[in-house]
Amino acid sequence: MNAMSIAPKTRIRRLLVRSGIIVVYVLLVGIVFVLGKGHTLIVDNKKTLESEAIDGIVVSIDGKEGMELYAGDRDMAKLKGQRHRVSVETITGEKKLEKSFVLPIDGDMLLLSVPKLMAGQENFLEPFVPRDQPRPADEQVGDNNVFTSPGGEAPAPVPAP
Repeated sequence: MNAMSIAPKTRIRRLLVRSGIIVVYVLLVGIVFVLGKGHTLIVDNKKTLESEAIDGIVVSIDGKEGMELYAGDRDMAKLKGQRHRVSVETITGEKKLEKSFVLPIDGDMLLLSVPKLMAGQENFLEPFVPRDQPRPADEQVGDNNVFTSPGGEAPAPVPAP
């Protein structure tokens, strides 16, 4: 049986079924990507320009075990999906705040600022960019403790054998 002997209605029906299967497959791939996308969330309790750090809180994300944070602390959580719920309470167990948030699909590592969240600011979630740490120059690699105190002197050179 060749392609010319198939009725036109059958050809159109096959084309529609195959197209429908492809569309369903692409939709499933998109849903799995969005729901399975992993994020690293850094929960930060450090002072910002707009708000003060909070001493002695427990931060729980999606009802999981809470992270105990004091002023100046940071902790990390691995999350999957886009929609999450954060709960902040004092160490004594008193509820302070509960809020839902959506992570951007393009962000792999994000920073959640608890002081900004508690102050009611909308920009409590931001991309985390690690600081680039400059590498020491080649001549400084060996002994980095040469001038550690004020008025310190360089050690006398060791004579070659």
